[in-house]
Amino acid sequence: MKIALACFKYSSAAAHPQDLVRLARELHERGHRVSLYCSFIAPGSVLPDFLAVRRLNGSSWGNAGRAGKFIRGLREALRQDGPDVLVAFNRIPGADFYYATTRCIAATPLTGFALLKKLLPRYRFNLALERRIFGARSKTRILHVSDLQKREYQRAYGTPDGRFFKLPPDIPAGCGRPADAPERRERIRKELGVEEGDILLLCVGNFRIAGADRAVGALASLPEMFRERCQLVLAGNGRTSALRRLARRLGVQDRVRFTAVDDGLNDFLLGADLLLHPARGESAGTAPLQALCAGLPVLATAAGGWAREIVRADGVLLPAPFHQVELNRTLRMLLSTPLKLGEMAREAAAVGGSLDLKRRFDVAADIITGSVS
Repeated sequence: MKIALACFKYSSAAAHPQDLVRLARELHERGHRVSLYCSFIAPGSVLPDFLAVRRLNGSSWGNAGRAGKFIRGLREALRQDGPDVLVAFNRIPGADFYYATTRCIAATPLTGFALLKKLLPRYRFNLALERRIFGARSKTRILHVSDLQKREYQRAYGTPDGRFFKLPPDIPAGCGRPADAPERRERIRKELGVEEGDILLLCVGNFRIAGADRAVGALASLPEMFRERCQLVLAGNGRTSALRRLARRLGVQDRVRFTAVDDGLNDFLLGADLLLHPARGESAGTAPLQALCAGLPVLATAAGGWAREIVRADGVLLPAPFHQVELNRTLRMLLSTPLKLGEMAREAAAVGGSLDLKRRFDVAADIITGSVS
């Protein structure tokens, strides 16, 4: 089969294009011819040799103008090249498949200053593209990664069940509990200055979505005897200024530190005593699954997804709607019973070791190649 993959911009440093390459590799290894159509390749980006690349002119005024020009150029290029299947990694009407990792624009509430987005050409353009992909007249099939996404799109557009194909969770390479886990745990705790008997709390992901402010509030709520023994590491991305102000206002600025999510995240997971994941939505990522694979207990909200896996691993799941007082109380209870944390860690390691988290692109390739007889 000739399979076309399309995205507006390619950067090997971003997560979305990394997914594109991993899918392309799976398809290539099955003997298919895979091509990438894009308008921009970021400097320093690396593409595999087997992936044929066709760059289309997307120069225009504004993001909406560039995307529109790319989509028009893509239609003409596909008429010339005649691929069997088109898989879109951005909102591209007419694609056979859309790899959906973002939440529904139409279902995402905008309040305050965010309401001004509705006046921007980019917002209106993306909303129109979304409507054309998910609307009743479209035949595009959706490769989605969470039930929340499906519910939102169906509420907004009435998209039938038959057009949705859920992909299994996927975690980055290098995650898990290696043979030298105790040594790596000791090393990272020493680097962070964590004393023996102290408690290392970890919150991972986009700071707003993962509920980093909630984690800071829970730390500050602890009795002094626990608070002085705790460090909270916020490992992720997003604006830190408001979180730093919150930590100062609550008097825990010296107990909170920030780090980027990078290849060293698994060491933080191995070194921590508890993952705090009071997330606001399922788009907070796969941090709970990564934690379980590393043998790290999880305290999370039901809104953050992966409820079944967290409960299986003896983790603590806070019900919706979220209440800060409940998070504070539960954290205090867990830190008061270290034997419980130890039991949770053992169960997390057992369940995490049994999870099948490496088949997303194998399943995606099955769906895509099975669509053409």
